Amino acid sequence: MKVFQTDLQQVKNTLRGGVLLVLSGLYLSEISGVFFLFATQKFHFSSRKITGTTYAVSLFIICSLRYLSLYYYQKWIKEKGVYRINFSINIISIFFFLATFLFAALWNGKVIFPPLFVKEYIHFFKKFGIFWGGISSFLQTVYYILEGFLIVYILDSFQTAGETLILSRLPWGVFALVLFWGSIHFLKGTSTGIYGLILASLLGLFYLADKRNGLTVLISWLISLTV
Repeated sequence: MKVFQTDLQQVKNTLRGGVLLVLSGLYLSEISGVFFLFATQKFHFSSRKITGTTYAVSLFIICSLRYLSLYYYQKWIKEKGVYRINFSINIISIFFFLATFLFAALWNGKVIFPPLFVKEYIHFFKKFGIFWGGISSFLQTVYYILEGFLIVYILDSFQTAGETLILSRLPWGVFALVLFWGSIHFLKGTSTGIYGLILASLLGLFYLADKRNGLTVLISWLISLTV
């Protein structure tokens, strides 16, 4: 079947926006934050010697770049008329929330209490003190929320492009999320990498099954961080 010129323009718009979002919001932001750590003090992964000030500024750099990437990407896709995302909660959403929690619990072999993000915050307060520990905890929460939005928009952009170009309902967004987001978790180890691939697949399938519901994906992602 022939793809019309308007469709080809839509493919170009969504692909261009999606690729730039991956490069700037996902990769450049993270690289910039890590580069700041190495450039400002003697930081060695073996000793984890890092001050609360440096860590908080690093998180601020990452969150700022991610926010700007998401802000301009959202403006871009709305101007081009290819915004397909909806944000709502329904019975299907709740089922996927429970499925995400169950998957994370089964992967870890137990339900962790207190939740992982609470333990993370406790670690910040112990390591950096009340002031910088509190700031780092807040920025870490913002970091995770922005990452959730990145996941949603990556899914949407590549799914839209794939459906328009190939004229099929294959999970193009899932393929992209697994490749660009899930696979980079192998940098943290094999087990984490496999977990990232499975989680990316689940979030992508949730997105499609719930009719491009970005809120379902976002909350499912945040739930996965609690176990």
